[in-house]
Amino acid sequence: MDVEKLKQMLEAKGIRPTFQRIKILEYLLTQKETHPTADEIYEVIHSQMPTLAKATVYNTLNTFVRHGIASVLMISGEEARYDPVVEPHPHFFCVKCKRVFNIQSAPIDDKCLNLKEIEGNKIFEVHVYFRGICKECLKKSS
Repeated sequence: MDVEKLKQMLEAKGIRPTFQRIKILEYLLTQKETHPTADEIYEVIHSQMPTLAKATVYNTLNTFVRHGIASVLMISGEEARYDPVVEPHPHFFCVKCKRVFNIQSAPIDDKCLNLKEIEGNKIFEVHVYFRGICKECLKKSS
């Protein structure tokens, strides 16, 4: 990924583009489909950058969420996962393999995903997810 574009993305959101932040953003953007955890991000980047602290990854991800560069998913009840796609979209969580992935054909319309108010209550975020067993795990068990 182009480092200059990553710097510009961070600067546009008022975030100072440090080397660590650029590397974390780059990894997050290349993993749009896997929705990695902070620990997964740390393991991959730490292997390339041994001086990286785990706290830096957590703090950076929290900064990204606060500034609208990433969203946090709390689907499994066990760990936070991070998604560089901040627009509302549905996810699927497999209770067997623990994967989280986007669902393209969910029967949910944009009106629901983009609600700003409901019954006088102001909405900041909309999360839609499905829990079940993914088709790959179903194939393995049959």
